[in-house]
Amino acid sequence: MNEPRLKPQQNLGETLRRAFEELAGRDATELARECGGRPLGDAVEVDCLGRTLVVDVKAREVRTSDGGPPIGDSLAAVSARYVMLSRRLASEPGPEIGFADWPDARNYVGPFKGRALGALLGTFGREPQAFARAAEALGGERVDVEASGAVAYKLRVFPRASVTVVLHPGDEEFPADGQMLFARGLFEAFAPDDMVAFGEIASRALRGRL
Repeated sequence: MNEPRLKPQQNLGETLRRAFEELAGRDATELARECGGRPLGDAVEVDCLGRTLVVDVKAREVRTSDGGPPIGDSLAAVSARYVMLSRRLASEPGPEIGFADWPDARNYVGPFKGRALGALLGTFGREPQAFARAAEALGGERVDVEASGAVAYKLRVFPRASVTVVLHPGDEEFPADGQMLFARGLFEAFAPDDMVAFGEIASRALRGRL
């Protein structure tokens, strides 16, 4: 008999539980060194696009450092997994590639477009200057691209996980287009679900700066 499928919220809760099981017993100082964060007792502080998150291994929770409102399960799960898996990241992350260019991620292109890229284009598709202002407010680094008229910024989602967001503005004749580029090493270290979440974090942070 097949097991009942978990609802998305239950899946995230299970992902978070498994991440903390993997983190249990690991030294916070070592974890912080691996992920680019800071040790805080049994927890690790890690920066995430303008805010600081606390991955508390002992309490098995992820919270903001300033005691703000509870964060969503999606951000909590990927933050814990980032701290857990950062030791897999090579010192040289390798060239950047598009999400759909990584073979294991191709079945996730639909969710990626819906949760990350599509929402971004809907907000900034005809507002490249607003996109630039939002990216710069988040500490984004302007990147030169060959495509005429394109605007691109590299954003540090987590200390060792960046995404380059490329916007091709639209007009009355052509719809907006764009892509997100990630270092090859991220695809090698993390699961496709994590990569979707990295893109979604960047997209939400940019839209939140309007």
